[in-house]
Amino acid sequence: MTRAQALFDEAFSKPRDPSSQEYKDGMLAALKLLFREAGEMRCPYKVGTVMTDAWYAGATEGRCRWRDHLFGSLGLAGERKEKCRYH
Repeated sequence: MTRAQALFDEAFSKPRDPSSQEYKDGMLAALKLLFREAGEMRCPYKVGTVMTDAWYAGATEGRCRWRDHLFGSLGLAGERKEKCRYH
């Protein structure tokens, strides 16, 4: 299992509000890019649609979770001033 997939699975292993497939796809795409498991990240949906909004919202959570993971792995989890909000 890749690091991106592991962090993604961890995010959805706990009770949370349901998320659309588009949201999940955006989150996983961001994690893959940030862990360098993918070369690029492109939203597959037409601009101005709810699917695009959901995809980018998921990508935002993916970036937040990656950043929290990075800070935690460096022993700097308590040093972060800004907090990411997850669902």
